[in-house]
Amino acid sequence: DPVRILRLARFSARYVDFSIAPETIELAQKLVNIGEVKHLSTARVWIEISRSLKERRPSKFFVFLQSIKALEDISPLLINLPKKNMQFSWNFLDSTEKKFSFQQQFCILLTIIIFELYIYNLQIKNNAIINKNNAEVFAIFYQWIDIICKNFGVPLSYKKTAVLYFKALESIGIPQDFFIMQNNITMQEKFINAEN
Repeated sequence: DPVRILRLARFSARYVDFSIAPETIELAQKLVNIGEVKHLSTARVWIEISRSLKERRPSKFFVFLQSIKALEDISPLLINLPKKNMQFSWNFLDSTEKKFSFQQQFCILLTIIIFELYIYNLQIKNNAIINKNNAEVFAIFYQWIDIICKNFGVPLSYKKTAVLYFKALESIGIPQDFFIMQNNITMQEKFINAEN
């Protein structure tokens, strides 16, 4: 039952000292390899994602799913999420539980995904996104939000909130250099050292 993979990921997010046995990871990987995760209903995916964001370490939910390539089966767009440095990005979710509402947490999750996809597209010099002005870049972001929300089974009210959130970012003219900086290894190391 591929739902068990999502629950396994969620339990790892709930319990700080929780570790997944190698043979269980192997079994989960086999389910992914035979395509079982692709048959999950979006309603079930949303239930598990929304629950994971309320757990103590939501980053572990996404790290595990990404590590066994289940995340890209849930949303094929996410195959382009770079695995390198994503641990840093996912970890940001762990600091949001007590500071933000659930809708804000969801917006932060989308922000992490969208900006990492943006960086990836810059790195591969995708002509569809490179040398675009902010309005054109955000138009692409809205397309990605639509795809991710559909794949994740996100309720319309949450999708609307996310779109409003990104419209706010667009209206204040978030410079593209800010997004590029987020993927700068040196900056990440500084943040990690500061956190330590």
